[in-house]
Amino acid sequence: MEDPVPAEYITLPDALHRLEGHVSEAHLQRATNDFADRCTAFEQRFGAIERNATAPSFIVSSSDGSLITTILRYSSERGFAVDKLSLALQSGGLVATVRNPQTGECFRLRQADWRFEPLQDQIIRGGIIPASAARGLEPHRGRTVLLASDVFEQWLTAEVKHWPTASREALCCRWLLGAMRASPADRQKPKAKWFEEAKQRFHVTIREFERAWSKAVNESGSNWGHPGAPTKPRKESPR
Repeated sequence: MEDPVPAEYITLPDALHRLEGHVSEAHLQRATNDFADRCTAFEQRFGAIERNATAPSFIVSSSDGSLITTILRYSSERGFAVDKLSLALQSGGLVATVRNPQTGECFRLRQADWRFEPLQDQIIRGGIIPASAARGLEPHRGRTVLLASDVFEQWLTAEVKHWPTASREALCCRWLLGAMRASPADRQKPKAKWFEEAKQRFHVTIREFERAWSKAVNESGSNWGHPGAPTKPRKESPR
């Protein structure tokens, strides 16, 4: 039976789209840096762990099983937004509901239902509770998950204010480092052109750019620090 979304509610995919629109490269870079720091700290305390470059998150626990820590790894705006919604649903920052399409009766989904739902990511992205959902959400399988629009907008406004960001200089340095490593012997264009592009991308000042440039040159070992026009590899004379 078709169950239209009430005017005062939005679906999880709609909420995800709204949230994703606020995610910037600076947020992703800071989250990636935090992830790396937490992995290093865990390894120093408990020993080596296996890192999966494609997984958005994984769970690690202490040797005695008394501590379980979820480490989030963000690789895209959508992944970042999914994790933020997930944490809000698990913590009670947002409360989702489902409706019985025949009676119109609404049911609130509990925080614990989200914490122990293995298909949580799928539900947030798709917006519907699948038939294979765990026991907590199973009674509502096939139903659309809803959020009160006004409550979500209030949460969104407060939430984005607390997202830490990487510095403009750090983002610029990371970008330059990638370019230098990809082409260590060919700067491709004058340094001034690189600054103009960096200013458009990251809004860096000339001092921030110069520091980022020097750090990237040192870390990459490229010849981009040499003065003059871009250097290009010599072409061998035809034989």
